[in-house]
Amino acid sequence: MNAGATSTHPPSSSRASSGIAGRRFRWADLHPAELALTALLLIAFGVKACWFALRISPAIPPDEITWFGISRLFSQSLLPPADSPASYQFGLITHVPTLYFWLMGRLLSCNVFGLPDLVFLRLWNVPLAFGILHYGWHLLRRTGCGAEVRLLFLVLMTNTLMFTFLAGTVSYDNLANMLAAAALYYGCVFHLDRRPEDLLLCLVCLGLGGLTKISYLPFAFLLVVGGLIYERRHLNRLPAACQRLAREARPLLWSLFLAVLVLFALNLKLYGGNLLAYHRLQPPMDKVVGLEAALQYRIFARDYIVHQYKEGKISLAEAIRMTQRIKHEGDRNGALYLLQQAREDKMRLQQTRRPVERLDRFHYGVAWLELMTHRIVGIMGHQVLFKRDAELVPYYLVAIVAVVLGIRCVAAKDLGGMAPLLLFVAAGYALILMQLVNYKSYHGSGAIALALQGRYIFPVLVPAYGLTAHALSARGPRLWRWLALAVVAVIFIPGEFPWFLQHADASWFQPR
Repeated sequence: MNAGATSTHPPSSSRASSGIAGRRFRWADLHPAELALTALLLIAFGVKACWFALRISPAIPPDEITWFGISRLFSQSLLPPADSPASYQFGLITHVPTLYFWLMGRLLSCNVFGLPDLVFLRLWNVPLAFGILHYGWHLLRRTGCGAEVRLLFLVLMTNTLMFTFLAGTVSYDNLANMLAAAALYYGCVFHLDRRPEDLLLCLVCLGLGGLTKISYLPFAFLLVVGGLIYERRHLNRLPAACQRLAREARPLLWSLFLAVLVLFALNLKLYGGNLLAYHRLQPPMDKVVGLEAALQYRIFARDYIVHQYKEGKISLAEAIRMTQRIKHEGDRNGALYLLQQAREDKMRLQQTRRPVERLDRFHYGVAWLELMTHRIVGIMGHQVLFKRDAELVPYYLVAIVAVVLGIRCVAAKDLGGMAPLLLFVAAGYALILMQLVNYKSYHGSGAIALALQGRYIFPVLVPAYGLTAHALSARGPRLWRWLALAVVAVIFIPGEFPWFLQHADASWFQPR
């Protein structure tokens, strides 16, 4: 089997997989049927994402009003702007990762097509989503997966409603997720081929990701730790390898090495500087610009008002009056909900003399899985569109079957030996998000869905869906493999864009 051959038999060994799949890829090597289906899925995805970009109301995509506002500020000068009265309503624009906004600002300055700035930037986010698909598909190709696995992966990725919806909006998640997929690809290819340029490209992507979004850091940490564990038997060869690289002095390697050093320095300046000055990776807004300025930002104002009431520094009536500062209706309603939750907690504490009970971490994990599923196959923004519980049953069945079949895949070190690494990164990131981020928010507020967004798991959507596709269609008779692909397609394709069109009312769309 050469680079894109359609053989569906799993590789006999990781070394064989690496050598065979490592040949130069040509689209002509794909079977015509796979090529046609791949093109159909990608074209359909592009059409859907562009349709969302053109039609969805600007009031709905999650935090788009903030990211678009910051991008416009960055378009006004080549250098990143400073915090100012013009930026306070969008939160901090210093002491935070700003690579995405700088890129969007540069693109905005090139908008000579007469398109509205928002639509222009939305359309530029679609290629970032295609970048995620590109690196995910090629990761499976390089690890020896056959046609059915690659097609099943694309069916999953291109028919996950929140992923497609996000692709057509202005969101730094799109760039962060693409850099995560790229870092994972280059890291795995390095383990397979041992080429130093792949390792350096992986480190470049990790450095760029850290300058894009702070929540990229756990992903980078897991990928580095997982890679070190995978390479533990070869670490003693590192000094000799470095000496050999220095002697080779190839321009590409030196350029990538310099880029790694520059990106490491920029990340150290950002996060190390914050730790030294504010003792946090990302400082509270009021510590940088002052309280009055910080209260102009809707998220800070919501959290500050609720915290002041919970601490007993203001009354409930005062807190409710203060919520009028929050101009965004959704966040103002969110603040009122959190105040109501805090009021109920105080009343129960007075009546029982005991702290209000919360779900333990295990039972919260069960609830988290259900809520996250709603927010992945539905849409979670400033307006929501969720499936009924009964409509989620087929998705749960696919996940259960994949987990059961996937145990053997990981144990056998499938995917060119990369299956344990992919599982470590995907499961580790999900656990960090669930237990260290979302559970903390729930335990402090009592609101189980606070800050729980399906898009927050997307940095590891590629390894999760890659493992799922491999578990469902890499083994067994050929009929079973194609049947698995067909069943998943019947569930995911009608359950995405057609389902959205059936359930979204006029409030979701821009007036024509």
